Amino acid sequence: MSDFADEERSVRKDGTRTAAIVSGLMAAVGGFYFMKGYAYLDIGHLVIVPVFFMAISGVYFSLRKYNLGGGIIFVLCVVASVYVFSKKTEWQADYVKATRSGTQPYVFEPYVERYPLWEEYMLADLMKKPNWVKFNNECARPALEKKAVDGSCKSLEAIAKNYNIDMRATLQEYLKRMQYTAEQIQKNKINTVKKYQTCLETKKCAEVPLLPDKIDPDDVDPQSLDYIEVRRPFWQLVNSKEITPEICGYMVLCNVLMKTGAVAYAGRN
Repeated sequence: MSDFADEERSVRKDGTRTAAIVSGLMAAVGGFYFMKGYAYLDIGHLVIVPVFFMAISGVYFSLRKYNLGGGIIFVLCVVASVYVFSKKTEWQADYVKATRSGTQPYVFEPYVERYPLWEEYMLADLMKKPNWVKFNNECARPALEKKAVDGSCKSLEAIAKNYNIDMRATLQEYLKRMQYTAEQIQKNKINTVKKYQTCLETKKCAEVPLLPDKIDPDDVDPQSLDYIEVRRPFWQLVNSKEITPEICGYMVLCNVLMKTGAVAYAGRN
């Protein structure tokens, strides 16, 4: 009887040691990836980390009790959490590095609230949410680089179907922001670069055509053609309610839609 009890204690001790070693190694590997991605954390990472450590605890207790089925399930949870964490980190790192290098990997920042999280991008089609990154990669970038675009980019209806984006509504909302900005400048309520940039950052305003910094508007003859390529669309924003071809030229999205063939020119499709 004593020998049986001693053997049982020995088996339990071995199981505890094995569980500690395996779960410790997995925690170390996961910790390495977590530290590697520390600089690019977002709110989604804060959900993954506790899930990871709960799964590690599950691995430990499953192996300790020789519960192979439970151990496999928890190991898969650990692997999945590390994979998702790594993909999210890569996604955020690529965007940040590209932005810091001066390139513009994503041309629709002014049109959306923020750059989407990795999981938002992955689930966008399934959840029927606007997939701006997919549209950017499949339509906008090829169009701006004068490459051929897919048929899913060539009409507003196709774009709505394939990317869940209502382009008409998006263009009109952005036009309103441009009009607001032009009116505020015309009324001298936005009269410094700092006020202009602050309004752009809050996304209450949108970029509008402006005279070069060193040019005083009072020095420009209204009857002349000087800077007409800037003056005409600016005053159209103040006085018109529609997107004109000139205004379209100052809207990245409108330019993209023209290049893909989705619109002949904004407002008349």
